[in-house]
Formats: sequence, C-alpha cells, structure tokens
Amino acid sequence: AFADDFLGAPMPPDGKVISESQAKKEVAYAMSYDEALAFYKEAFKDDMREMAFRDRGSATYIEEYSNRPWHSVLVTKEADGTTTITVTRDSYTWIAGTLALRFFAVFIVLIAMYIPLQILSVVLGKMQAKKAAA
Repeated sequence: AFADDFLGAPMPPDGKVISESQAKKEVAYAMSYDEALAFYKEAFKDDMREMAFRDRGSATYIEEYSNRPWHSVLVTKEADGTTTITVTRDSYTWIAGTLALRFFAVFIVLIAMYIPLQILSVVLGKMQAKKAAA
C-alpha cells in the first residue's frame, strides 16, 4: 500500500495537489524527477509487462494496458527542480477514438492493396490477350 493513490494508481506521499477532478489528479512534489521515476519503477516492478514507459525528455509517460480504472501517469520535470505527477482516468472517448481509428485504418490498408492489384490485373490481362492474339 502506498501513502496516496488516485483510482488505484500509486502516488508518492507529501505532495501538493494542484488540481483534482473525477478524471484527473495533478500533484506537485519537492522530489527530483529521477526519484519520481524510481518510485514508479519500484511500484510497477511486478506489472512491467502491462506498462509502457515512454521517455519524452522532460517528461515520462507511463501507460497501462490492463483493465485498471486509471489510464496513464505523467511524470513531468519542472524548471525549479520539482516534479509534477498527473494521473488520468481511463476515458471512453479515448477508447472509442482508438477503435474507430483502427477500424478505418484497416479499410485504408485494404484500399492501398486493392488499387495496385487491380492495376496489375489489367496489365496482366492485356499481356495475356496479346499472347493469345499472336
């Protein structure tokens, strides 16, 4: 058990809440960015197969792939040496958008394959017709 959590996502103790709603909690900490990352690597050490750590320079985006009520943890390095941690709830809008994108992407790939195959079919048909005429 951790000192604090949001929707089951662990958060380090002794932070100052910047904003909190049902969908998101943002907390500032007087710890270094590296300490915050070490906290999350330790907290998620048993669940690393269900997590993706994406380093973006001054921030690390931790995304989970299981069925937890939270979707991501964003650890941001601030200019004054402090760290801000933001936990975001899993959003049905994000889920529906991802599924719609994948659905339409399948049809784009199929069309991209269909057009060259149709062109090849016409070319081979003309070659076959020439061969049959000769």
